[in-house]
Amino acid sequence: MNIRAALETEAPALSSLAMRAKAHWGYSASTLELWRAELTISAADVRDRPTFVATIGPVVAGFYSLRPSRASWELDHLWVLPEFMHRV
Repeated sequence: MNIRAALETEAPALSSLAMRAKAHWGYSASTLELWRAELTISAADVRDRPTFVATIGPVVAGFYSLRPSRASWELDHLWVLPEFMHRV
């Protein structure tokens, strides 16, 4: 696995990855739709917040992003594709 900075052009793929990861936990389609805006990653998000992808070969297996808070950085997103979950 390699970790690298995300590219702004990857924002749509990261949004899709977040939705797939959230759906893995069995939420209904209507509930997932309520979360779509919150799970959508924009190019500006990638540009303005430290965002990193984990790749396994050519596949983006997951990503995380950070956002500033008053005293420190907070984990904003952390998503892993279902096929890469529960691996050691």
